[in-house]
Amino acid sequence: MGLKLGKGSAFVKSRLRRLPQDGNVWEADFLLELDYWTGIVIEREHGFVFALRMLETTPTINDLASLLADAMQRPLVEMPCHRPRGIRLRDNPEWQDLAPHLEELGIEVIFTDDLSTWDAAAADYRSPVKELWLSLRDQSTRTTSDPGAALTMAKRQSTNPFQGRWLIQSMTAWDVDETVEEIQPAFEFERGDTGQLQFGCVEGQLDYRVTQRDGRPAVEFSWDGHDESEHVFGRGWAILDGDELDGMIFFHLGDESGFTARRVRTNAGRKRR
Repeated sequence: MGLKLGKGSAFVKSRLRRLPQDGNVWEADFLLELDYWTGIVIEREHGFVFALRMLETTPTINDLASLLADAMQRPLVEMPCHRPRGIRLRDNPEWQDLAPHLEELGIEVIFTDDLSTWDAAAADYRSPVKELWLSLRDQSTRTTSDPGAALTMAKRQSTNPFQGRWLIQSMTAWDVDETVEEIQPAFEFERGDTGQLQFGCVEGQLDYRVTQRDGRPAVEFSWDGHDESEHVFGRGWAILDGDELDGMIFFHLGDESGFTARRVRTNAGRKRR
């Protein structure tokens, strides 16, 4: 597949050229885990991860261009959008055609097999798919002695390990046992980056994104709803740990609380009596 830039792609040179340029150097490459590829852009000096992109097919030069554009325009770290001074890429002949376009943006391109910062980060990285697979593998080993089934299940749930319903087990600011009768405190992450939450008298809608915190799969969200008749809204985040979430929820200009939640497992094949 040939390189496609400009209108209709993430890599638009006229837009990227307007970004300020910093003096840092990035390393970029793709990691293969469980038949999924994860593109990672990492800053060489401090090890900051600027972009992640997950793929179900072998990465192409267009995937690399989109990954680098994401890093420049939407960095995962709390830094302004910018162009780096240089980018180090694996010495892959397929990436060569992208170099002139990066150089037009004033970015020095170095092709090398010495991506030491990237290699160190990749060795510690576990993608959301792998995190989910490890959890499901452990569960299937206990129940069916067939760890291979876990990979099939993980793929079925795609690259979003948060999708589904999570019952809130505890909150640091409120007693979940004192919730309104017949209302189970829970988060529900649906397809399309939306969802719902409810606890106590609070009900709301979620707008969420899957990301990472401290190298672990995480979800960050904003929410909007009501507490009885009062309009309330805020934000929050959670980190995935097997079948549990550990996170924080914030009310705008109001309370905040830590929480833990456990995934609700569905047994589609079980017949009801």
